[in-house]
Amino acid sequence: MMQKVYTSNEKVYRVPLIQRNTANNGTVYESYIYKAINAWGDSFKANEFYSTAKQSVLDNDYTKVDEVSDNVVANILLGMDHPMKPTETVSEKPEGLSDEEWNDLSQEEKNKINEC
Repeated sequence: MMQKVYTSNEKVYRVPLIQRNTANNGTVYESYIYKAINAWGDSFKANEFYSTAKQSVLDNDYTKVDEVSDNVVANILLGMDHPMKPTETVSEKPEGLSDEEWNDLSQEEKNKINEC
């Protein structure tokens, strides 16, 4: 499975990461960048729900991957000379989430929870 990669523009708005290529005839082509993510569950037979990115415990015929944050993908694509701006730090753990679950989340996942 694939998920669109997002970054921040100069106004710090969340925007999809786009790669631009120019053909020999001068035509500019733009492509969205995607990253591999794990599929959870097995159709209608079983559902899995996790608070962190992890591989499915079920054999669901999908390739299991080690997921990375959007920042990692963007830094590789843009080169380390152009690192992304750091995301806002979220320090307040929401109710109903254990300390262990909260500490296992990446900063990006904590920010997404804070947006809800």
